[in-house]
Amino acid sequence: MSGIADRLAPEAVASLEEGSFSDDELLAGESTSLNAFFDLANARRLTQTLWFFVCTLGIYALVGFVDGSPVRGAVAGLALVVDLLLLRHRHRPAVSRNIRQVSAAVLIGHLVALQLFHGAAAGGIGGWFALLPLIATRFRLASGETAALFASLYAVIAVRLVGESLLTRQSQPFLSLALYALLFIACFAGSWGASRRLEGRFVTRWRSEAARHRDRLRMKRELEYAREIQLGMLPRDAPRLPWLDVAALSLPATEVGGDYYDYFLLAPDRLAIVVGDVTGHGVASGLVLSGVRSSLNLLRDELDAPAAVLGRVNLMLKRTSAPRMNMTLAVVVLDGARGRGVVAAAGHPPPLLRRAGGGVLEVGAGSFPLGAIADAAYTEERIGLAAGDLLVLFSDGVVETIDPEGRQFGWERLIRLLEGLEGEPTAKEVRDLVLREVWDFKASADQVDDVTIVVARWTAASSGGRAG
Repeated sequence: MSGIADRLAPEAVASLEEGSFSDDELLAGESTSLNAFFDLANARRLTQTLWFFVCTLGIYALVGFVDGSPVRGAVAGLALVVDLLLLRHRHRPAVSRNIRQVSAAVLIGHLVALQLFHGAAAGGIGGWFALLPLIATRFRLASGETAALFASLYAVIAVRLVGESLLTRQSQPFLSLALYALLFIACFAGSWGASRRLEGRFVTRWRSEAARHRDRLRMKRELEYAREIQLGMLPRDAPRLPWLDVAALSLPATEVGGDYYDYFLLAPDRLAIVVGDVTGHGVASGLVLSGVRSSLNLLRDELDAPAAVLGRVNLMLKRTSAPRMNMTLAVVVLDGARGRGVVAAAGHPPPLLRRAGGGVLEVGAGSFPLGAIADAAYTEERIGLAAGDLLVLFSDGVVETIDPEGRQFGWERLIRLLEGLEGEPTAKEVRDLVLREVWDFKASADQVDDVTIVVARWTAASSGGRAG
């Protein structure tokens, strides 16, 4: 066995016969997979044949020593040892890569060796002349290989019969040769026909599975391309502003996630941050997300009034998306000159404001998700900000992360984590701390939802009050 066959275990024959193929087998090509299939089947049949010969030669060796024929007993014992060595090393490359040639050599070699145990005019060898062609029909070889094997076996028999006739000076064994020829032709036809039928069934199943595999690969490539496009929608770098420190990260649960965040620099001293979550995840969610992102880019000059923008995006999504395809969205507009922010949310988890002194507040009154109802009303909440204040926006995947026992990370755990912050951590440090805690909590459980978090830390002294 070569190539792919080297990586397959003998028990893989059963799965191949049932039409089950691995990606390696499908990618290897029809000819290579077919050869591997036949080689694996022949390897299993060779093992069974060798064990048959081991048992037979053991009997020959025992009978030889009991009947006072130590030479025959020793020859049978030597042949038995050779078979056992071949059985032990049958998986080595020298054997496994030439399994068909080894199988043919075993049959021919045993036919020659067995003749040593029968004298001239002995009838016992006639049984082997009939049995070995039947054993040979079990091996699935190429047409030329099958013809060569049976021709070689017949040649060995012909030499035996002709030589025996010359030594005993009996009549020429034409009748015996003709009968054995008919037997060998019948065995060859049966072996060839069985191999071709098996090959036909294998190729039909392989081609059908290969077509489905190509479709799966195409879909996988399209999903990977969609993932690249979606990740390309996310900001590559956080905005660098003298009055604000920002860090964010989004971790999709599947190839195409439904979470989204973005920054819109409205002026040198005004920044809009949006975080959204489309219902579910996958290609459909990615398409909705793309439409909402385009709408926000078109309306970026109006983001100073985030509630009005949410209303317009809601109408767009309601009119263009499928039923029950909704999206939650939170918009925060930060004003560095006035030291304040405006928060509006559409069904999204309310952002958390962590004051420099340690208290944590939920800001932004909730409302219906985008696309839920056409006449949804959205409100704004104004907050005052001071140096050291942290604003944390996130998707529900953060608080709904589950551990191996099915428990959720939860709001309270997140709030306690933010309340317990010490010193003056940067936005990146807070982001990494939250994600580390979430992942430690999740442990070995699967990620069931996209996880997105944006942390904004106010770094400049505020000129505004602490509203809200």
